Amino acid sequence: MPAHYSHTWRVLNIMYRPEYDGHEKFVTIVDYEIEFTGNAAQPTYHRGRINFGGTNLTADTFTPFNELTEAQVIEWIKAYEGERRVKNMIDKGYSLHAEHEYPSQPSQLPWNIQV
Repeated sequence: MPAHYSHTWRVLNIMYRPEYDGHEKFVTIVDYEIEFTGNAAQPTYHRGRINFGGTNLTADTFTPFNELTEAQVIEWIKAYEGERRVKNMIDKGYSLHAEHEYPSQPSQLPWNIQV
């Protein structure tokens, strides 16, 4: 990653079951984005959705909905996706951002240019 690039994770939306396994507002789905910035005029984004389906937490790790933080939910996303997939998402995001920053220019084939 070039030094002038950065990325930011954001949670866009959380869906929950009103009650599950004795817990209220049990998170089941999270929509998120990763914003990539650099020298390009506009940022680029990777957006995703995780459907935990009740497998994200156990009674031992349950956090009440009103006590959740964005950082905590982002850590859930990263853990669910796994280190390799997260690295691939970040690498691909930077690659796509670089294409916007330094777009390829169409041209005529050199042997077809008439002087």
